[in-house]
Amino acid sequence: MPKPLTKPLSPSPIHLRPELPNLRSKADIAETKRLLVSHIEEHLRSLEEMRVPLQAEIERHAAHGAALELLVREHCLPVELERYSLFIGDLERVVNLLLCLSARLARVQNALSTVDQHTDAEEKQSLDSRHRLLCKQREDAKDLKVNLDRRENVVSTFLSRQLSAEQLQDYRRFVQTKASLLIRQKDLEEKQRLGEEQLEALSSSLNL
Repeated sequence: MPKPLTKPLSPSPIHLRPELPNLRSKADIAETKRLLVSHIEEHLRSLEEMRVPLQAEIERHAAHGAALELLVREHCLPVELERYSLFIGDLERVVNLLLCLSARLARVQNALSTVDQHTDAEEKQSLDSRHRLLCKQREDAKDLKVNLDRRENVVSTFLSRQLSAEQLQDYRRFVQTKASLLIRQKDLEEKQRLGEEQLEALSSSLNL
């Protein structure tokens, strides 16, 4: 390793050549980061544009659900209405739980994929522990979904006796759309979260 210089640098190219590649490299890295910041900001704007119509669709679906509940109230017994309402509420909770656990598990698995011999042992142990816990929680949530599917069959059975074929088909589309909207909403939220985290990290490295 060369000894530190004790006098000003000579303008000779001999001293400048080793410095220029480093300067260009740092400048290139900074420029690449700025381009990434711009790209991520554009991506986040695009996601926000997608969120607005999705939210409107969710609100229309909620209004549709309220109309369906009134229909069930009108045609079904009180105990059937209670079962219907509990099923619809639990459908949203269970699907959201599965989506949340899957997203958290994916983040932990991504972190585990970067573990190497330089990773702190305590950090690795923490990741392994979280991974096992999330796997168990997801399996428990899958059991809840199986139970929910059985309850859906019960609801469909008594609705088929009380509603017309067209009304029953409308209910089934409503249930399918509800799950689809929850999945799309969670996917959008995860993409926004990831983009915001990346933007924050890049901005911090550039002192923006």
